[in-house]
Amino acid sequence: NLARDLLTDEAERRALVMLNRGAGQQAMASAAYDAAYALFTAALELLPADAWVREPELGLTLHQDVTDAACASQQFAAALEHGQIVISRAEDPLVAAQAYWRMIEVHIAQHANLDAIRLGLEGMSRLGIELPADPTDADSGAALQATAEALRPYDVAALLDLPLMTDPRT
Repeated sequence: NLARDLLTDEAERRALVMLNRGAGQQAMASAAYDAAYALFTAALELLPADAWVREPELGLTLHQDVTDAACASQQFAAALEHGQIVISRAEDPLVAAQAYWRMIEVHIAQHANLDAIRLGLEGMSRLGIELPADPTDADSGAALQATAEALRPYDVAALLDLPLMTDPRT
């Protein structure tokens, strides 16, 4: 990485991106979070300016990696910054949900619980689940009633025998 500014060949830069990403993944697995953050950030900095056009998945994945490592290494401002990029760029709401989760963790760690709740509501909305920001007793009662009605046709004990969920979208 020390000589990365000297790399002019695009293939060499991309190879270094992938080396940094792989090393960052190993660092995360070893709980070396600061090192992982530095490696993922280095990989992200090596991407070309038009990476969002040419390789949007790689850019998104690296921002996810940086978000996770920043959160784990308690670099909260960076976790929020990169998490917001993931949320704004992710087309898949489940990918965005992971970034929301990390950002919620950051707010909880900083005792910013109202911000965590706001993000949780925003993330749930993106998944198609609308929840009131300030629920009343009537809202809670209606939600409990709707849940009871949805479960009425099922024997609760039989629910334990159902297969584990494999598709998070259904």
